[in-house]
Amino acid sequence: MNNELIYIKHEDVDNEKWNHLVSLASEANIFCYDWYLNPFCKWDIVVLDDYEGGLVLPIGTRYGIKTIYQPNFIQKCNWIGKELSDSHINKLVLLLRSIASHVRFNTNIPLGEVTQRTNLILNLSDDIAMIRANYSKSLKRNLKKSSARLDLYEVSQPENIIALYQARWGKLNPQLASIDYNTLQQLIIANPERFDCFEICLADECIAGMIIAKGKNRLHYILGAGNDKAQELNAVSYGLDAILHKYSESNYIFDFEGSSIPSVKSFYERFGAVDEPFYQVDLTHRWIKTLKSFYKRLAKS
Repeated sequence: MNNELIYIKHEDVDNEKWNHLVSLASEANIFCYDWYLNPFCKWDIVVLDDYEGGLVLPIGTRYGIKTIYQPNFIQKCNWIGKELSDSHINKLVLLLRSIASHVRFNTNIPLGEVTQRTNLILNLSDDIAMIRANYSKSLKRNLKKSSARLDLYEVSQPENIIALYQARWGKLNPQLASIDYNTLQQLIIANPERFDCFEICLADECIAGMIIAKGKNRLHYILGAGNDKAQELNAVSYGLDAILHKYSESNYIFDFEGSSIPSVKSFYERFGAVDEPFYQVDLTHRWIKTLKSFYKRLAKS
């Protein structure tokens, strides 16, 4: 093998080879599989030789400009498989810049100009008593108050949970359009073995819910939310604790999927979560950055 980086467009990807690489690579996550990627984006790949390593490149066009971007409900696009040398990383940076003028996505290796981002995880190999021993005092108090009044149910349909999330957090996440929520819902329905949907109920009323994606020994916290009653009763905390209990003493890692928002980060840290940072890559051409800056100033004037 020549240790060559090869750019392959979507229509020429060998999906069997790609999925095989994903299944073997320790750095891969559920977002790397073709069945997860296809509904959310058009994607190309860069591979090392004959699929010995690789990187997904979500491809789009914005204002006529070709982009490599991070799709909604896909946290990051990791380099997987055979490790890259420093020389390969430099070549990959040049390759990405040649493919698209606007390049901004998340990954596990530093590619050119990067910003380190926070991702909190929790190993679930211990029993639940050991896991709970690392909870904060405030979380333990809140769980004691809520556990007597709430119940957790596993459900097959994500519709109620998504609706709760849209009502609670939709306006704060304008990048998520109706089509994104619908795509997620259809993906869950088509792959029930890959997702857990939980509703937290007060008596017979669903007041909160959460969606978990399962794959590659990880539980990814895709979304979760509750109504006003849920906030009063700490229902999301109760739900997360119940899920950690369900999967304790397993080979899973619970991936909270963030966050750089201080209040959210603090909330996850109360469960004993630790940081597993990743990189936000920005290789956008300078003239694009200048143009974006100009339009932002124009919009404010």
